[in-house]
Amino acid sequence: MNTGFSLKLILEYREIFDDKPLSVSEYLKGISREKMLTVGAHFLGFNNKNSRFNDHKEFLEMYFCHENNKLANNIYTKIKTIEKNKSREILILNALTSLQLFEFCFENLGKENTQTNAELEVNLFKAYLLLNQLNTQRDNIASKTTESLESEYKLAGLSLAQSFAYSDIANYDLVEAFTCQLVKAVYLFDFLKSRNDTAKLCQSFLELFNCKSSDEYLKRIIPLGISIIRNDGEGHLDINVEADEDYKINIEFLDNLVVLDHEPITDIDFRKLRTKPFYKIEKDKYRVIFGLFVIEKIFKGLYFLLRNVNATLSKSDKLKDFRSFYCEYFSERTLLYDVLHETYGGRYIEFSGSQMKESGLEAEPDYYIRRGNYVFLFESKDILINVDVKTSRDYNQIEEAFKEKFYFEVHDGKKANKAVLQLVNNIKRILNRELPFDSTYKQTSIRIYPILVIHDDQYNLSGLNVIINKWFKEEIKNLEDSGVPVDKVHDLTIIDIDTLIFYQDSFKARKIKLDKVIDEYHKYIKFDRNKKYRDKEHVHEHIKRTVVPFSIFLSNYSHSKGFVGVPSILREKGYSLFQ
Repeated sequence: MNTGFSLKLILEYREIFDDKPLSVSEYLKGISREKMLTVGAHFLGFNNKNSRFNDHKEFLEMYFCHENNKLANNIYTKIKTIEKNKSREILILNALTSLQLFEFCFENLGKENTQTNAELEVNLFKAYLLLNQLNTQRDNIASKTTESLESEYKLAGLSLAQSFAYSDIANYDLVEAFTCQLVKAVYLFDFLKSRNDTAKLCQSFLELFNCKSSDEYLKRIIPLGISIIRNDGEGHLDINVEADEDYKINIEFLDNLVVLDHEPITDIDFRKLRTKPFYKIEKDKYRVIFGLFVIEKIFKGLYFLLRNVNATLSKSDKLKDFRSFYCEYFSERTLLYDVLHETYGGRYIEFSGSQMKESGLEAEPDYYIRRGNYVFLFESKDILINVDVKTSRDYNQIEEAFKEKFYFEVHDGKKANKAVLQLVNNIKRILNRELPFDSTYKQTSIRIYPILVIHDDQYNLSGLNVIINKWFKEEIKNLEDSGVPVDKVHDLTIIDIDTLIFYQDSFKARKIKLDKVIDEYHKYIKFDRNKKYRDKEHVHEHIKRTVVPFSIFLSNYSHSKGFVGVPSILREKGYSLFQ
């Protein structure tokens, strides 16, 4: 099965040009800001999957004019030689460099336009490859900080350290992203409207966008996302505001999402562009900077907006610890509970964390499902990791951050158990039949599937499951050494909430059986050193498999089985808004 996952090489300046490079600003001097912003948005409008411009010949023929034909042919020949020698695909354009280019041009270029089109093509290409090279050089930090890792975990650590900085802007599916963003946004507003303690927060948020209701807000933001996924072409996308009865309201709404002319936008992890993913090119015309950021405004951006609004409320209306409140009462007790209950409720033995707590259990799992002898044990973690760590490419920093979120944390000499240890403790309870709410099973027959549910797909990272499963297996070995039989305990699997939402119909209809697909996943990513492989390329292919995230595996598994369609939850939660 094709994973849809490959480790590509970014084309660097030094691989094409023999001279010492100038600075990016030198190459772009004499090119107007307006022209370069159009080019930047155009590059960012290319499909991240199956773009026709991934074909180097197609891209070079589109990019270079006849005057630069000799250079284009030379570049193409060099790329093919690199790919042959290194047995790796070459990538010229990528979202990370394209976003960096857009930021630079937005802040640093003026109206000067003295370069010819032929000169512009060459100099922009050089500037782009130079940015590629600078980004690749930063990956050396990942290489250095993973040198001491055991060979079994080196690729996982290297992949994690290198990809964390940009994985979320490189590995995504727009349809899946739009579907899940919409579903989660409807869940969130229903949650906010259902509680007395969040009524003022919801009202103040809507006032920020001059909307009378959450439905009105969603009806304004959702069409922007739809325009992204319905865009048939590749390149920049413009939104034109029609002069109708809603003209003024639509203009005011979009103006909240626009980066202002000449304001500083360069920020770590593109935080400014994530907040405001449009720029205004005419009175009634707005240009999309990056489509994914527009779609993520539907739900992902809501957390930060709500957090900021909450900080402005009076003491009586303000939620004291907004982060803890949001994670516990929305992410876990609302979103996770509802999605799992809708998928598996009424057919299996199931208990939410709240129900288990009511039965007298402390340090309970977040969700428990048993189908016969198969137990699925869920721990839900809606985490945020410091953006400086995310972009550091330093494995030691990244590993420590994930340890604190998913393994354990020490404060004032006290150890606080996180997901891995919580799962292990509850596995011990199951194997010792110590759960007060469910004990009608044979301990010798029970099979346990530990699942870590994450709530942000930016943590669907290459190698992360391998690293966290390493900690988990070490703790399971300690459990075994204490005399507890653990032969029926399966490896830990990281599954993001979006995967549970998007494939809910297939899980519910048992077209995809959770235990079977988890078994298939771990079989797929396991590298058997004793296996006889066809050749060196076959070995490399199997090594690459080891770092594939579950979400990518399941996506390709589902497509190969023909299980993908419009999830019914989208119709129930989203389509009703427009009826």
